[in-house]
Amino acid sequence: MGRGSYGHPERWSRVLPKAAATLVASFIGFVSVPNELLSYLPLHGVAPRLRDAIVAIWVAVWFVSMCVLFVRLQGRRAQR
Repeated sequence: MGRGSYGHPERWSRVLPKAAATLVASFIGFVSVPNELLSYLPLHGVAPRLRDAIVAIWVAVWFVSMCVLFVRLQGRRAQR
């Protein structure tokens, strides 16, 4: 058992599911969805430049949302 922010103890049983969920969400958002987009869009007549822009926008939006999620998880822990 380690010490969290402000000296509150962290229990692995509470932190581990959050970490695993964050890891799974990252894999889905950064690997699986772009892979599906790259295989789906060319079959439906999307030009390569537009396809690349769509995937890049998806990754940027997902990155920002994962940052927000991470900060919210940290903020909740620090408030206790």
